Amino acid sequence: MLLLKVVGLVKTILILIAIMVIVRFVSRIMAAKKAADTSKKLDEMQRKGAKEKEQLRKNYGKTSVISGNVSAEDIDHEEVK
Repeated sequence: MLLLKVVGLVKTILILIAIMVIVRFVSRIMAAKKAADTSKKLDEMQRKGAKEKEQLRKNYGKTSVISGNVSAEDIDHEEVK
């Protein structure tokens, strides 16, 4: 009878250890996936920043006309009375 209790206890402990190992493995996989996603987003942001910087350097000093419905205020005029 005592032997059956010990076997049951050992079996329960082994099951708990297996569950802990599985949970740890899954959490490491999730952390790696999150790190990969973060790295991918960071690379994309750096690429966009570099592209924008290159575009600004290319168009430095050039004038461009913006088409569309843009509200602007003319501040360089004097009203004649």
